[in-house]
Parts: sequence; structure tokens; C-alpha cells
Amino acid sequence: MERSPRKKAMYYRCPARTLAPRSPVLASHPGAVYLREDLLQDAINGWLGHLFDRKNRDRTVAALMDSQEPVIEVSRDAAKRRLADAEAKLTRFQNAIMAGVDPAALVEAINDAQARGWRHGLPWTTSRHRWSGTSPRSMWRSTR
Repeated sequence: MERSPRKKAMYYRCPARTLAPRSPVLASHPGAVYLREDLLQDAINGWLGHLFDRKNRDRTVAALMDSQEPVIEVSRDAAKRRLADAEAKLTRFQNAIMAGVDPAALVEAINDAQARGWRHGLPWTTSRHRWSGTSPRSMWRSTR
């Protein structure tokens, strides 16, 4: 989704052209979807305010943690190595694009390398920050 002005109002749009080639979502995704910001803003802000209100914060963080893939405990050195490998791949892809390779041909490989780098770059993927089942609030504070 991206925010863009259109007809004197702000819209959020999701153009199909920004989806990864061969994505299963493409089969059912319309060419573009536009949502007017002012019609959604109050409802979304209220919903987010409710989720992150002090009385709901622990439940919200727990739900977010539960929705993620299981954490695999790895050493800090192994995580750094995997992150460096992912960054090296991304650099090679960027260099290939600058040399004239069609970027569309590299979309899946770039997305994979970015996902690997993201996974291994998060502070709680190392054993030092692994969530040990204590409260979501203490886990959340340990990542700061």
C-alpha cells in the first residue's frame, strides 16, 4: 500500500504491478485498489489506540509474537554470518541491476535475500534476546 493524492483527497492504493511476479495473490488482486484516507482514518486510529492502550498492550504484544514464525535460537556469530551473507547477495543483485540486468528477473531472489537478512538482523533471533516465556512486556523491553 502506498499513500498518494488523487482528486483533492489522500488515498491509499495497492497497485497490482507492485506485487512480486508469480505471486499467488495476483490471481485475485484487482489492477489497483484505492481507499480514501479520510473515510478510514478515525476508525483505524481508534482501533490502533485500543490495541496499544496500556490495558491491552500485553495481549497485543503476545498476539503479535504468536503470529510470527517460531524463534530458532542461534549464536550471535551465526546470525551475523547469515546477515552478512544476505547483505552480500543484495549487493550483488544491486550491482547486476546497475550493469543492466532486468530488475524484474531478480525480484524473487531479492525478496528472499531481504527476508533472510531481516530474519537474521532482528535482535531477538540471537540467544541473548530469546523470549523465554516471560511476560510480553518484559520481552518487548529486552529488545530496546
